[in-house]
Amino acid sequence: MFEHKEKEAMGVGFEDADIGFFAEAPVNIPEKLLQKFESVLLSDESIIAAAEGKTGKGNIALKIFAVCWTAFAVFWTAGASMAGGLFGLFGVPFILVGIGQLKSAGFIRRKIQVAVTGKRVIFRCGRQVGALYYEDLGEAKIFPSADPQLCDIMFDWVSKKNRNALVGEIATGGICSMSAEDAENIAAAINNNQRSIR
Repeated sequence: MFEHKEKEAMGVGFEDADIGFFAEAPVNIPEKLLQKFESVLLSDESIIAAAEGKTGKGNIALKIFAVCWTAFAVFWTAGASMAGGLFGLFGVPFILVGIGQLKSAGFIRRKIQVAVTGKRVIFRCGRQVGALYYEDLGEAKIFPSADPQLCDIMFDWVSKKNRNALVGEIATGGICSMSAEDAENIAAAINNNQRSIR
């Protein structure tokens, strides 16, 4: 466990060193999920709501481009390998770019964690972390997912001034699919905070 001063230096919101990184842990949020955000919280920030889901469905135009790019890269690499042996290795980076585009487009879904604070919405997907302040995003809306037990959360709009790759993915594909209860809690927390700062 970190000492009180070490926690303060990290800029993590808390008041009592004996209860971990969060002075008042939000109700019904697993400690493991809260810990994923402890290193990125500002000194005056605390988590109101948090949930885990899978990355969103993605933009249809981006999906079409990603499929075409990847299919062509695989076709070209296979043809070049048959024709010239090692020459086909030049196509491998293009296939990897295609796989990255398929992830961004939402074909390959990844686990994502979302935390809502009084100042911003923070996203974590693997090692990627991105955050949006409330003035940089529109109202959060819930839509039915292809899976009847899940819901998709999307924003009316997302500012393009943030150059973070994860934020860019969220801008094109929404936040994620998660359980209906989690989706309602996250969307309500986001929208209530937006109203309070306007």
